[in-house]
Amino acid sequence: MTDRTGTLELPFRVGDVKEDSVKLEVHVKSVLGHEKLMQELKVKRAFKIMINTDKPIYKPGQMMHLRVLALQRPSMRPVNDRPVLLEIEASKGNKLFKKELGLSSFG
Repeated sequence: MTDRTGTLELPFRVGDVKEDSVKLEVHVKSVLGHEKLMQELKVKRAFKIMINTDKPIYKPGQMMHLRVLALQRPSMRPVNDRPVLLEIEASKGNKLFKKELGLSSFG
């Protein structure tokens, strides 16, 4: 039902889509007739990425143990179909490590 100005605010969720753009199709029926609107939308994915280490501070030469968890927002489901680029920098900005990794089915 529209408000007195004829406006309808209708929130909806976009499911898991593989493309970066999708077509939105809206059908409206009223006493005045039937109208159809089609619009192409860009889909912007939002992820929450968490990184855990086995300890807070490392000394030079020590092995680092890291765990990366990538979750898709807003569903918070694991992201498992995309690569992750892991870069480690020292406090002065010089890169110590760079590698592209695949995510498991758990994200």
